[in-house]
Amino acid sequence: MGESAILAHPSISTLRPTTANQVLYDGPATEVDSGRDCRLRVVARWLPSQDVRWTAHFAEPGPKAWSADAEVRFRLKARGAYSGQEVAGRALDSASGWMAGGAVVGRAEAAVAAVLVRWVNLGHVGGGSWIEAVAGDGTRQRWPGRQSWRLGEWIMAVDARPDLGAVIETLKNTGKYAVTHLGMLHRIDRRSFTAEECQPILRAYQLAGSFVLGRFTCPALAEARDDGGRLLWREWEARLADPLDGVDAWWNSAAAAIADPVRLLGERLLDPKRGRVARHLAQAYVASNRGGFVEQRITIAFAALELLSWQRAVLEGSADPVKHENKKAAWRLRAMLKAAKIPISPIPAHLPALKAFAKKEGHSDAPQAVAEVRHRLTHPKVLDDLYDREHLLTEAWWLTVRYLELLILHWVGYTGGVVDRTKRGWPQVDTVPWAP
Repeated sequence: MGESAILAHPSISTLRPTTANQVLYDGPATEVDSGRDCRLRVVARWLPSQDVRWTAHFAEPGPKAWSADAEVRFRLKARGAYSGQEVAGRALDSASGWMAGGAVVGRAEAAVAAVLVRWVNLGHVGGGSWIEAVAGDGTRQRWPGRQSWRLGEWIMAVDARPDLGAVIETLKNTGKYAVTHLGMLHRIDRRSFTAEECQPILRAYQLAGSFVLGRFTCPALAEARDDGGRLLWREWEARLADPLDGVDAWWNSAAAAIADPVRLLGERLLDPKRGRVARHLAQAYVASNRGGFVEQRITIAFAALELLSWQRAVLEGSADPVKHENKKAAWRLRAMLKAAKIPISPIPAHLPALKAFAKKEGHSDAPQAVAEVRHRLTHPKVLDDLYDREHLLTEAWWLTVRYLELLILHWVGYTGGVVDRTKRGWPQVDTVPWAP
């Protein structure tokens, strides 16, 4: 870290402690179909639900209330970039509802050199360069919190808030959401770009960051301003984010700088030939790592492993598609693990239930054991052999998800450290098996 401090974006000193909710518009509008004027308030929310909600206050009630889920359109009348803009949503009742997702409001065609984003529930991602900001009382704060995350021709400066530690502790205890970091996105060569051009970049940053942390986090509400600081356009979308507590990750700051795996997976996400598969793998990984029942986590993870096997062997390799499809799931998984130098036998002693299951059923290695557990979940006949074995499903889930994270990392070319989360307790960082 250098001694010279870099000034943070001014709004970092005004972030509220434990809420990510943001008012996007609060001003005059006209309901398009009826022509009635109102005061419209639009809020992007992460609690109590993740959506963009509107409320309209009319001077006089209309002759007919909206039916539930009716389409509603408003024309904004406030001065500035929003003036004359039309926004669409759905009605919840006669005076409120939610906005259509993914909208960019304002002069979306205006090209800018950079956009500001708010990272919701990003959490601890390691230290960084020294940054400074002026607090509300006028005092100057200084802390190590700036990182630079490169993704192809793009780079994002990610600034941690100065009170990050206290805010994260509160979020873990309450399950709430907050803006934990501010990001400034721009092209490396500083060429201007439009809202449409930066949308896939922001989605790639979200999915790459979420894969690294094992839960959804998001860069949200991207906004562009002109040289005078006046708003040009802004996203009206509450991208998906998860609470901070209750999820382990394969990554921690001792494994590698987070910018490294973010870049590697992010570039796959932007690859025209591999992007769709990369998106599905990242989403499936996070879904298999949190939420739902353990049975769901196993089946989602295994489906992602099957997709990755097809991608690597058939679409990228020279495997015959018919022959590959006719192989058993355990064979396909075993082939990927061997190619990545990931040990497949014996089943680790710290997974005793899975080890005992494999021995009783005559399975020769771990890929065959976890494939058989998945098979019996998706094609059940007698459930006693799964549910009468304490911890079997949990251990099968741990190992299946570990295989998925390792094989995704192998696919993108990562050679740093990983935490083996099948070993419960204090996280131990090991170098990936295929590292030179």
